[in-house]
Amino acid sequence: MKKSALFLIFITILSLKLSASLLDIYKSGKLKLVPDPNFGKGTAWDIYFPQGILDIAFAEDGSFFATGNGHCVYKFDKNGEFIKKFGRKGRGPGDLYHPNSLSILDNKYLLVTEYALIRRISVFDLNGNFVKIIRTKEMPFDVVALSNKRLLVLLGRNESNNKKSVVIYYDIILKELDSKKEKKILTFSYIKPKGSVGINFSIFMKNVYLIRIDSKSFICGFSGEPYIHFLSMDGKELRRVKVDTKRVRLTGDIAEVFYKYVEKKMRKIQGGVEYLKKQYKEGLLIPEYTPYFMNLSLDPVGNVLVFENSRKYKYNKENGDIELEKILRFKIYNTKGKYLGDGSIDFEKINKTDFFIPKWFHNQYLYYETHNKDNEFSLKRTKLM
Repeated sequence: MKKSALFLIFITILSLKLSASLLDIYKSGKLKLVPDPNFGKGTAWDIYFPQGILDIAFAEDGSFFATGNGHCVYKFDKNGEFIKKFGRKGRGPGDLYHPNSLSILDNKYLLVTEYALIRRISVFDLNGNFVKIIRTKEMPFDVVALSNKRLLVLLGRNESNNKKSVVIYYDIILKELDSKKEKKILTFSYIKPKGSVGINFSIFMKNVYLIRIDSKSFICGFSGEPYIHFLSMDGKELRRVKVDTKRVRLTGDIAEVFYKYVEKKMRKIQGGVEYLKKQYKEGLLIPEYTPYFMNLSLDPVGNVLVFENSRKYKYNKENGDIELEKILRFKIYNTKGKYLGDGSIDFEKINKTDFFIPKWFHNQYLYYETHNKDNEFSLKRTKLM
């Protein structure tokens, strides 16, 4: 047998062992997030990202790009040390206007979505040099690099349904970097009441999640539906899997808790409380249920993690804030859509606030945000295997 074949068998066996090991940790409920003390040791994360990080994209060498609530992108080495920043506020070639979603294509190009209403994606090389602009017909909310200069773009659009509601559409488009050709793969939609105040909580927001699995396939999910879609790189649906996630019914005491929180915020706006009461009375403020899940992630060994919207909430009368249970629960599937079990993460010890969503995995690490009691931000990483 050739050495290359033996090496491939060895790698396959090793990856299966690592996958089983990590899966056992998930199921045992003993996933402990112990931060790497040497990662980003000299980096002032709260200065670069005073309001936190919006997205991260990793290059093959472990270096990564990150963006926050500014008009630039930061590049760091594999140890979390600052290298450079590029971009400035503007709408010209090479400028950036509220960049938010990042993805690296073919380990050569950095794709950057910006403020949705300007309808464009900026392309840079991995040294931060401007390459080109991709114009979009509708508002881009996310971009995911595939391979061979192909990319996925999540576009949003609104259409008036009647006098009381509007239909929100999300289209997933397959595009090529050097061509204007594009293909619509999937469309998701939901109805939203017109003029509703809404609440800026992730548990209320219905989002589309796109994740590349490998050079042959990717997954997507719309949290307004209990399904994950597994697709080939040409956009063909390979399978659709129903996820058995728990939702929270936002009625009764829970609805009152969130109403009190929003009322506190609306007192700062003239006429805000009266408007809020009208919205609440008409049932426009809080949906009956949370979405089916709050995030999708792919871990280093290919487990698909579906994070539930099942945390408990309570209202703090002293400061008027909502406190969420510091435990995240998730369902585990493999890349074929087979259910593998349940897991959970207790983040009480690593985060003084309620904000924690595991979004970024690379190689054997989980990268995550932490906030101390003064809400100062830091980026940490934990070795999973």
